[in-house]
Order: sequence, then C-alpha cells, then structure tokens
Amino acid sequence: MRVVFGALCVLCAAPSWAWPVDQVRDVDVGTPALIPLGGLDWFEVEDASVLTAQRMPAGELMLMGAKPGRSLLLLYGDGKMAVWQVRVASKPLADGALLEAAKKVCPKLKATPDEETQLVTPIADEKCRAALLSLFKTDSYVAGKMELVFELAALQSQLKALNEAFAGVTKAPLRTRYLGAGLELSGQLSVSEHKKVLWALFRASVGRVALNDQIELPEAVDAGEAAR
Repeated sequence: MRVVFGALCVLCAAPSWAWPVDQVRDVDVGTPALIPLGGLDWFEVEDASVLTAQRMPAGELMLMGAKPGRSLLLLYGDGKMAVWQVRVASKPLADGALLEAAKKVCPKLKATPDEETQLVTPIADEKCRAALLSLFKTDSYVAGKMELVFELAALQSQLKALNEAFAGVTKAPLRTRYLGAGLELSGQLSVSEHKKVLWALFRASVGRVALNDQIELPEAVDAGEAAR
C-alpha cells in the first residue's frame, strides 16, 4: 500500500495538517499586516508574547509582531485546518545537516528547495519519517510544494505516533483512521480539547493529507479566541 501526499492550497478543499507549514510569513514588530482570508472560523497563536492576531470587521486577519521571534498560527474553517510559521523580525531557520541526515535514511529523497516542487521522496519506515519531521520544522519547505509517498509501515507508524500524541492532550475517546489519502477524526471533545488535538495532529505528523474532522463539539467557538 502506498499513499501519495500531494500539493493543495490553504483552507480550500483539503489543507495540510502536518509539518511542514502551509506558509511562512514575515511581519515587523509593531507594524500591522492585513491578510484577506475567507472561510475562517477561528484561529490560535502559539506564542502570544511574540505575535498577536485579530479578526477585523471586514474579514481580514491582522497580524502584528510583539517582539522578535517566531510563532506558529493555527487556522481553522469549515472542518479544515492550516498552520503558518510567522517570523517576527527574525532570520530564516535552515539546517543543511538535517537535510543530509534525511538523505541517509530516505535514500530516494530528491530536494530542490528553489524549484516549484521542493522535495520528493518515498517514506518507507519510521527512521525516514522521523528525519523528515525534523527537517520540515525548518523554513526551507512548505506543504504545497512537495510529494511524499508513504509505504504502509510508515503510515502505521505515523498513526501510532498520532494516537500517542492525542492521549497526551485528552482522556476522551478519540477514533482515528485513514481513508485512502485522508485521515478521519471522530469523537466528542470540548472546544479546548479540540484545539489541543489539532495542534498535536500537526506537531506529530509528516505530510499533507485531507483531514476529515468529525469531532463533535458541545458549543461554538468564536473566531480569534485567545489561547488558554
């Protein structure tokens, strides 16, 4: 069995849910950046001491740097999620050693960071998957510009890693399963648990795939609710 993770767009038919991020954006300290973004239900800033975000009346998302640094930004709308890396007056994060380490355990990996497709590789086992997870935390790659082909063993390893990550953020029963190239999540969670599960989903997995979010929530969540 092989599952191909291809290139898709942010908050459209099937955004990403895993490293690498969907976009890398740069903002300055104290200077607002307005971003038109439709279909957004809510968002959450990973580090509010570095970055602030606000939904404007016209629908734009306003980002503003609080101090130099980096923060992830989780976006959610219509059952889909995306994650951006926002750099506030900080330099790009790159590490050539991580790429060389990934090539050793993913021998068919082809990396062309400056081209439209930045990286292509099969993922045969956990060693390759773990190396890519580290590599994709740099700023050299974005989710829409790579093609990853998961072999069954690596896909099973990733599902195990996800279930362990979910167990660390909620005690509620959570069902996960792959349906083709998509991942289905189902169960009953609180709003705060739902957010924690989505963060865990992103941090513990590699590659872009459609998320079928069937989580049942007891209440609605306001756009831009602050992280707690």
